[in-house]
Amino acid sequence: MKRDTPERQVLRERANGNMQLDTLNTFLVETVKHTATDLHICVGSQPLMRVNSKLENIPGTSVLSAEDVSNIVGESLDPAKMETLQKK
Repeated sequence: MKRDTPERQVLRERANGNMQLDTLNTFLVETVKHTATDLHICVGSQPLMRVNSKLENIPGTSVLSAEDVSNIVGESLDPAKMETLQKK
């Protein structure tokens, strides 16, 4: 049986709990590790990365809820930008 790397174990734990800015950073690290060109974060889907023109799930993650995505975005934006986003 293949064992998770410490990075993937942390990613799985964070994806199953509260989303924080460090979780976004973890997604970005995984994206870079796989030489992906894009990171896709969408409600109702696992975080995806584009590798060789194909979308792939980020290993060890689960489907993101609206709350998860809101937390990721909320931790990434300053209050003024978050207010502008919420008005749209």
